[in-house]
Amino acid sequence: MIWQKELSPSLNDTATPTLVANEYSDLRELVRKRGLFAKQQLNYLIRIVITFTLLAASITSLVVFDTFWIHVFNAAFLAFIYGQITFLVHDAGHNQIFSSGSKNRITAIWLSSLFLGGSSSWWVDKHNRHHVNPNVGGVDPDVEIPVLAFSREAALSKKGVYRLIVKYQVFLFFPILLLEAFNLRFRSINYLRKERLSAHWDAITLIVLHHVIYIGMLVYLIGAWQALMFVAVHHALFGLYLGCTFATNHIGMPVLNSSENMDYLRLQTFTARNLKANWLTGFLFGGLDSQIEHHLFPTVPRAAFNDLRKIVKPFCKERLISYSEVGFVQAYIDILKHLYRVGEPLRRG
Repeated sequence: MIWQKELSPSLNDTATPTLVANEYSDLRELVRKRGLFAKQQLNYLIRIVITFTLLAASITSLVVFDTFWIHVFNAAFLAFIYGQITFLVHDAGHNQIFSSGSKNRITAIWLSSLFLGGSSSWWVDKHNRHHVNPNVGGVDPDVEIPVLAFSREAALSKKGVYRLIVKYQVFLFFPILLLEAFNLRFRSINYLRKERLSAHWDAITLIVLHHVIYIGMLVYLIGAWQALMFVAVHHALFGLYLGCTFATNHIGMPVLNSSENMDYLRLQTFTARNLKANWLTGFLFGGLDSQIEHHLFPTVPRAAFNDLRKIVKPFCKERLISYSEVGFVQAYIDILKHLYRVGEPLRRG
């Protein structure tokens, strides 16, 4: 399964149906006329070549050097490379790379399973539900996280150890992210275990091959104890990197309930946050700094996001449609303030 194409807007009970439907259609037509739906395969080829050149450099470092601290630095470097591969999987899953859905699917499976050791099918399933209902409680899986709460109602519903964690979640947020890569790997493999295995034989084969090569190469080249250190540092920082890039997208933005009926255009803009555009942020965040544009038009290639902003932002401003855009530092200040406020009722109790 591949992520959905742009969705048709639903109708808001409080708005004129034709007007609401036409707003998104008008915006989409502006994007189409600018040619922003066109695939940019050369751009992705360059990204892939750069990413795998860096991967080759990391592997070469393991072969050439026999110094503990160089291996620690290399583990951190590999965490960054894994993050870049993850963004490529994300883009393939959204049909951003090729016009053919099957080519995007195969690319996502190979990149995710062989080079990351996880299931793109699980990610697609979860991410589909997120895109349709972003920040909608009880529906969006990215809001239903056991160890975190993004609304006071969710915080008050926590029990046991989860309640204790959420109580101090503002202090534990970044330490929790250090475990995110392990969590994602476990959940993706658990997803395959529960599915019909014959439908995912290709991914399972590649995942097994990934772990054999990854663990075997580390133990052979740097020994068991340093390999254990390398895995811990690599995956902790990989999880932190991914968590930090995902956090700015929706955390601290309004959490809705499933009974609220909002048209597609307003739902996607109201619940998402952009970071102020610059080339470094765009590179480090894999294009997710343009979260509003990505949610509105998920099949538009990453390289077109800056041009897409120039259409979406004024369109929303002219119609008084919510459009949140803040700096990198301010985004994290807002996130931590929100996590603090959400956990406050538990600390008072």
